[in-house]
Amino acid sequence: MGSNSTAKNLVVYFSMPETTEPENMSREEELSTVIIDGEVLGNTQYVAYIIAENTGADIFRIEPVTPYPLNHSELEDIAQKEQSENFRPEIAGTVENIEQYDIIFFGFPNWYYDMPMIMYSFLDQYDLAGKTVVPFIVWLLGCR
Repeated sequence: MGSNSTAKNLVVYFSMPETTEPENMSREEELSTVIIDGEVLGNTQYVAYIIAENTGADIFRIEPVTPYPLNHSELEDIAQKEQSENFRPEIAGTVENIEQYDIIFFGFPNWYYDMPMIMYSFLDQYDLAGKTVVPFIVWLLGCR
């Protein structure tokens, strides 16, 4: 992709760090996080920050109105249920003036060979026609 200095970029991402405490993390938490200056970031969040920093993009974190649990097993159960029911979680917050963006970097973790259902909520809510959408997907090693 060529560089266009007049293009306005946005990084839209969903990330679940699964913990906010860097000490005594479970194996799943270690595989799905990056710790920078004592702050726990989800892997997708970390990649989103790198993209935003390197492209000068604005950034929007997709978060559900009803927060997901930090417990890995509980989160897996909810993710599978949402997927089987084609459920669209409500998003907290909005992207103001999405029409101003030319390129949208669209990031999420792989949940059961698909996007988390909240990503579909975003796509249902916003019209991305005519925009360049650059997906980035973070795979976690060691997950079932």
